[in-house]
Amino acid sequence: MQPHYGRHNTIFLWDLHDVLFVRDTHKIWQSLWNYKTIRTIARNSSYSLLWRMLKIAPSGSTGEHYAAIARAAGNTTLATFIEDLANAQQPNESVVAILADLHRHGYTHHIGSNIGPRMLARLKNSFPAIFAYFDADHHAQTVDYTQPNNPKKP
Repeated sequence: MQPHYGRHNTIFLWDLHDVLFVRDTHKIWQSLWNYKTIRTIARNSSYSLLWRMLKIAPSGSTGEHYAAIARAAGNTTLATFIEDLANAQQPNESVVAILADLHRHGYTHHIGSNIGPRMLARLKNSFPAIFAYFDADHHAQTVDYTQPNNPKKP
């Protein structure tokens, strides 16, 4: 006999980027056209910093990892810029509507995304109504890319 799946035994696992949220190109262009920020980044960057970032690019690293490298190199302007670009998101309204409907029907929702804890905190701050559909914070699976024992990508 086929098991019956329902709200009592089903948990939805949601990805964030390009599922619940999509890129906000307007915010991205605003960040890119901020001449003062770009000038400060260029002035405080070195070839070794850029080389370290290029070396990890093929590994599928996320903005959290790039920002950590910039911060470790003392380039906080670049770290903030990377975080701003990574968090230039807007809700994917049709998917959020599905999430809300399932929530109304009593289903459990967890976050399963290759997002670091710092980026997740910023995204939660920007969209608290969406994150209210999820269960307690301890269900958010994040990767701290600054710690050597964590995998490169979940």
